[in-house]
Amino acid sequence: MKHLDCFHLEASIKHYVEEKLSYSYLQKYIDSPQIDEDRISFLLLPFTKGRQVMEEQEIIRLISTVMLIQIGLDTHEKVTNSPNDSLKERQLTVLAGVYFSGQYYKILSELENVSLINYLAQAIKTVNESKISLYKQEYINVQQIMDSVKTIESAVINSFLSQHGTAHWQELVIEMLFLRRIVQENEKLELGEITPLHTSLKSTIFPADATSALTLEQKQKLGRIYTGYIIESRDKIAELLQSESYDGQFIEGRILSLLEHTRPYTKIFAEEG
Repeated sequence: MKHLDCFHLEASIKHYVEEKLSYSYLQKYIDSPQIDEDRISFLLLPFTKGRQVMEEQEIIRLISTVMLIQIGLDTHEKVTNSPNDSLKERQLTVLAGVYFSGQYYKILSELENVSLINYLAQAIKTVNESKISLYKQEYINVQQIMDSVKTIESAVINSFLSQHGTAHWQELVIEMLFLRRIVQENEKLELGEITPLHTSLKSTIFPADATSALTLEQKQKLGRIYTGYIIESRDKIAELLQSESYDGQFIEGRILSLLEHTRPYTKIFAEEG
């Protein structure tokens, strides 16, 4: 498939998903979810890098179902206990997540793709179990927490890739999505935002202070942990790029852009190490 076709497909998928997300009442109370173009490009891999041959409209509908699931799962993460958010806003955010996810059942039922439904249902279960363990602070060390983050970020998309015969891309996709998430978490930490990941890490590293606010020293400790994982993930991605044939501009441009964005962390890590 030509690169021009890839960009056309991505735009078509994004438009299709936007139509499915359009619900005027919800839009009055909650922000419209962002559509992750990186995920769309990863989901296109079986058709751009693999041997899958499928009609364009079916590709659009298949990938859109996976995007709707991910958006539904991500929307649920936006529910907070903050007094700044009204009860109605929190309730509608929960309902929005259910609504967005529910759209994929309708599309898949029309496609009669029972096998994919089973794969995605198992992935959803895995993601939700990992989120529960993260929120309940059930992990006993930092590595378990980070492995959970990888599962949360990549289980749905990799179930799709596995189903469509591009398993050799899964490790790279896992690292890419993990790297993005940790960079985002570190940026939120610097802004003083509290996330479930910060809370889980704090509970594991500083169990005696689990219920108190982050001190400056604790914040710096978490920052160093994030930086270490960012560097480790960058190196792994670079190694994977060298060991496999990932030719082409459609997906590689996104990968290289993320690696460039995280380059300053290498200097930070060297200076603090």
